[in-house]
Amino acid sequence: MKKTKFEKTLINIERFLPLILMCCFIFIQSSRPAVAVSYVGWFNFFLHKLAHVIVFSLLFLFACRAFRDKKMALIFTILYAISDEYHQSYIVTRTAAFTDVLLDSFAAGGVFYLSEKYHHKIPAVIRNFFNL
Repeated sequence: MKKTKFEKTLINIERFLPLILMCCFIFIQSSRPAVAVSYVGWFNFFLHKLAHVIVFSLLFLFACRAFRDKKMALIFTILYAISDEYHQSYIVTRTAAFTDVLLDSFAAGGVFYLSEKYHHKIPAVIRNFFNL
């Protein structure tokens, strides 16, 4: 049975909504003043970088779901990482760091690589949800 225009719109919203929400989350967090998570310098640094890896890995997965193309999702994630650092350069208490762009890009690239190499070991539910 052929899908109506309304049904197709709902399907597209369902595909793109997680990506849009994650982009909004990153934008809002980048707009907030930098916060120390710990008084121990190296631990604070580690947690901030771990957050980058987790968030941009998820962004890549949601982009895979939205675009249905891993290469396009990787390009989108890298461009978003660049735009995020550019945005942070305008926030008074934040600084833009090229190393964060690299870390974000490597996080997305790592998920891309793992999803290619271990595609057959990823459970079907996850593979289908993220279009891996």
